[in-house]
Amino acid sequence: MNPTTLELQVRYQETDQMGRVYHGNYFTWYDMARTEYLREHGCSYRELETAGIFFVVAETTNKYFASVAFDDQVIIKTYLTELRSVSVRFRYEVYNKTTNQKIAEGTTKLGTVAKSGKIVKIPPHVFDLLQAEVAELADARDSKSRTLYGCVGSSPTFGTK
Repeated sequence: MNPTTLELQVRYQETDQMGRVYHGNYFTWYDMARTEYLREHGCSYRELETAGIFFVVAETTNKYFASVAFDDQVIIKTYLTELRSVSVRFRYEVYNKTTNQKIAEGTTKLGTVAKSGKIVKIPPHVFDLLQAEVAELADARDSKSRTLYGCVGSSPTFGTK
């Protein structure tokens, strides 16, 4: 399984008074990386939103290992780790491009809702595009550690495990 990668150069506005990237900006980067992931897999946020389907963030995690500063280059690797009928989970790894040091890692879980806020299923064509990636990931994992789900035979509830 190959992750989607996004390269960024740290902008001055992303740094705090200590000259390091402000911790909240990692989630902006994750949003950018997730958008690129979906684009590379044939799905467009714009097309989904035009169709009245929205991904909303339900959960986030982040762990910091080191910091980066203005003008540093970073690489963000994005992986799809869970697919359910009404939600997806992504994992992100952030590296300093120059040193290859892992800077941070995080996750986001997103649910799908209509414009009204009602929970809706991921459109079938999007689910099918993403399911191929999940199948590849599942094949690469030991069966004891699988956390991947499809919509067949499941009754997922948004926001619960």
